[in-house]
Amino acid sequence: MISIATHYNPARALDYFEHDLAVGESLRPCWLGNFARMLGLEGYIPRHAESLTIFDRLARGCSPSGVALLAGVMRYAERKRRTSYDIVVSAPKSVSIVALVAEDHRILDIHQRAAQTAFEEMQLRGRISHRGVKHPTNALVAAHFVHTRSRERDPHLHSHLLSFNMTYCSDPGLYPVKALDPKRIFADSVQLDQIYKNDLAYGLRQLGHKVNVIAGSPEICCVENDQTKVFSKAHLKIDNLEQRLFGTRNNPYCRLWVNDRFRASKNHAEEKLSKDTVAEHWRSEMSPSAREALLNIVQASLLNTAQKLSPPLDCSRAVRQARLDAAKSTLFVSPKVIWKNLWPLVMGQLPWADLKALVTGAVASADPKSKPFSSFLLDLTLAQKAETFYPLLTTPAKTPSFQKNEPHTEVLEADVATDEALINEHQFEQPGFRPSI
Repeated sequence: MISIATHYNPARALDYFEHDLAVGESLRPCWLGNFARMLGLEGYIPRHAESLTIFDRLARGCSPSGVALLAGVMRYAERKRRTSYDIVVSAPKSVSIVALVAEDHRILDIHQRAAQTAFEEMQLRGRISHRGVKHPTNALVAAHFVHTRSRERDPHLHSHLLSFNMTYCSDPGLYPVKALDPKRIFADSVQLDQIYKNDLAYGLRQLGHKVNVIAGSPEICCVENDQTKVFSKAHLKIDNLEQRLFGTRNNPYCRLWVNDRFRASKNHAEEKLSKDTVAEHWRSEMSPSAREALLNIVQASLLNTAQKLSPPLDCSRAVRQARLDAAKSTLFVSPKVIWKNLWPLVMGQLPWADLKALVTGAVASADPKSKPFSSFLLDLTLAQKAETFYPLLTTPAKTPSFQKNEPHTEVLEADVATDEALINEHQFEQPGFRPSI
């Protein structure tokens, strides 16, 4: 899953650096982006005071040497500006359990490469806005942090792609460094999440793990639901808070409110534990049989080579199937809707670098302007059913005066009268009507 948060305080960038836990030498924090290379920032990020100073300057819109790059950080600029965007890329829970509890650290490298692939696609969607015109930049400066725990200290493999609010534009006639316009990144966050999951599923199968795509996410087989519930304390706590405060369950607005407050109460005291100690603590929470079954999953993957896949689907055939599936639920089958139905068919078959050209060409060749005639028949059938059940929906809860087979004409006439009164009150029938101020 990919989530994006906006930061206005430069200290938030330092928070990720100070509380980072490096899992292995190859997963230390590193710089990402073409603009980072232009500024001389490449490779791993050393953990010393100079790195903290560079983070603070980038968050304030300055270069690593302290030179102001954005107009919003000049002395005469007083408005509050965005400092950075925190793009969180999370692995599925079964993948986190096998990688961290069973200590299959090969998955950590797969996760890091998949997250970097998603960042490269985000970089292609970087824009600047100049007088209402969007200009592509393809040059961001970001830092990649790999974290291994949730707020409740459960195994949770995720990456923080901390992208600073500046980008470089090479178009002549424009100021070269401007603030990032992230609207395209926000709009394509679901597709970026699927790109990450595609490379993750392909890498897991290459390691020998058996992977099933469930609800759009690659899950490792043989990891039971009971094991995932043991290590989902944060999810259960948020559910309980939502139920107690709002009386709802899985409401997106209430859950967002609870999640923001829950995130602010995070405590970093236990982040100093080594990865070996934490893994032993996690395994002690499991039953002996569940612990043995989990370790057997890793042993089986070590004995297997790359998972043998069925013959890869023809991209044109997969696009046609996705288009037919999308036409059953929507009138206009846009390319974005085709992508949504296409991912379960092609996920993990090829790495994104090879799959991108094949699938993009097949989607572009599909005709999204029309809809199969069979779907129109389906819509007509649903409309007829709606007309049949409309009188039943408008029936009062208790109507003792009505007979069993008598049509409810009184209720329908009352509804029509109410609608006509509203139309007359607001004068909707007059074409030239303008409300008075």
